Amino acid sequence: MKSKLIIGAIFVVGIVAGLMSYFVFAKPAQQTTESTSKQSTEQTSESGNIFSIVDAGSARQCTFSYTSSSGNGLGKMYTDGKARGLMTIDVKATKGNSGTINTLLLNDKVYGWTETDGKTVGFIYNKSTLTSGKGSNGNSNAADPNQKFELKCSSWTVDEAKLSIPSNVNFMSMPSM
Repeated sequence: MKSKLIIGAIFVVGIVAGLMSYFVFAKPAQQTTESTSKQSTEQTSESGNIFSIVDAGSARQCTFSYTSSSGNGLGKMYTDGKARGLMTIDVKATKGNSGTINTLLLNDKVYGWTETDGKTVGFIYNKSTLTSGKGSNGNSNAADPNQKFELKCSSWTVDEAKLSIPSNVNFMSMPSM
């Protein structure tokens, strides 16, 4: 019985990790683009990925959207510009499923959790695992962490609550890939 439970847990971990990687790093089929000039609300448009934005040196909040063959989503990102950031994506799959995918970067650790149908599953990764170009299955042709998205960003006063590990999520450590 224990071995079936362990195999089931590994299977669930693999599926959730794959979904998180896909929605965080998938190449969008259509992106919203905007002029890079400053707007009257001091929003700027820029291209970047989750890792480049959190290391950019300034506190910002950003929004983006994407559409792919498996669904679409609206995302928000908050960063202190010094290796810490939170990305939250509300996703809707073409099959009708929906949920929220959250990624919290804290220096060398990545905390990811998915909220679907009132259930939450969380994982901890080493940042180097996700920046190595290898997906959850170890294939180099899986999710591309260097995929850039078009972001609308504005300055942000850092809210430490957004950049803290949520206490209501039980995180499981992911082994090195």
